[in-house]
Amino acid sequence: MQKILLKNTRYRTTTALSILFVFFLLCISGVADAAEKKQDNSNAFVISKKTSRSQNSIRLKATAVWKKKLSSKSPWGKLNKIGKHGISSRPTIAADVLYVGSAKKVFYSLDLSSGDRRWSFKTASGIDGDATVEGNTVCFGTIAGVLHCLDTDTGKELWNFKAHSEIIAAPLLTKEYVYFTSTEDRVYVLDRNTGEKIWSYSAIAPHYVLPRIITAPMIRDSDQGRKVFVLLANGSLTALDGARGKELWSKKILSSKINVLEHARRRVVFTKDKLFIIDDRGVVLVINQEDGEIKESYPIIKTIDFIVKDENIYLLGEELIVEVSRKSGEVLWSTELNHGKPSAMELLGEHLVVLSRSIDIPFDVKYLKRSFGHASTYHIATGEESWTEEFKQPISALEVGNKGKALALVNTKGVLRVFSME
Repeated sequence: MQKILLKNTRYRTTTALSILFVFFLLCISGVADAAEKKQDNSNAFVISKKTSRSQNSIRLKATAVWKKKLSSKSPWGKLNKIGKHGISSRPTIAADVLYVGSAKKVFYSLDLSSGDRRWSFKTASGIDGDATVEGNTVCFGTIAGVLHCLDTDTGKELWNFKAHSEIIAAPLLTKEYVYFTSTEDRVYVLDRNTGEKIWSYSAIAPHYVLPRIITAPMIRDSDQGRKVFVLLANGSLTALDGARGKELWSKKILSSKINVLEHARRRVVFTKDKLFIIDDRGVVLVINQEDGEIKESYPIIKTIDFIVKDENIYLLGEELIVEVSRKSGEVLWSTELNHGKPSAMELLGEHLVVLSRSIDIPFDVKYLKRSFGHASTYHIATGEESWTEEFKQPISALEVGNKGKALALVNTKGVLRVFSME
């Protein structure tokens, strides 16, 4: 009996030691991975320290002005569970007014300083499209494919136009025309005063390319006339003749596996004769507007979003923000991100606003699995963090207004917050 007990004791001791040994190996592996990752990041910071500009950190003071719940569900119902893209349209700030659509089939005009409702407009379907304000006109699209144009003072509908499919990307307004795109690879040009169609362009795409979405239209005027640029779902950047809608050239820069909202809201920046856009590898490409040829690229990090300001370009990666000189290609500074997975970036005066989301805890325990949203700002001269705020829900959209002194954030539950930034 004593031999059996001794044998069992030895077995338990051996098992316990084996478990401790395996745990020890896992710990060593984790430390090694962390050290390697830290070393990789430190290499980027070596570049940063050599070239960063010495300047005192400027802190931002953010004051919560008001918050309002506009939507509690997705405009697509239970089909849309992708919280990182949000459930409402992106807010639009013009002067002292904030415009935003909701899944409750209501488009709101709110006072920026108080959040009070100026007017609201009821639609027949949910609104996931971004709005554009020009003069006394605000235009936005719905998931039913209806483009509404309203008077900004009264909220009265001036006219509407029925497209063939959902409208997500913000329309483009000029003095004479309204340009917009729908999710079926179609571009429309309407008369701004009457809403009558001038011309439309339909891209030919394979049936297996789903969804067939294109970005908001972009126009450029030159001595040769107006050009309209769109990004098709098959990954082609296409230039159209602004007068007739005839295709001038098309250049494939992306793969065909593109998410709906990511594609519709993909950032495109114009300079005098160039166009900046991110390809599906996370590389910022610089494209000649005349022929679509790639002139430059910034393969420094895998870029999620970017900002072009003056002679510099700011790249948002999965772990870093990097400032690069457009003239020399030199890295001026780099800053490590510490608030989860970044999703978007905007310019707020002399600061960069970055949205990020904390990674879920990988356990199937309801009270432990929590997602948090973060909004942080970084000074463009040094890259130093100047403000950060944590939220219980991920932030799906942001808008900067009032000359960089107002910040509007929408979370995945449809709650809108406005901050005064000083």
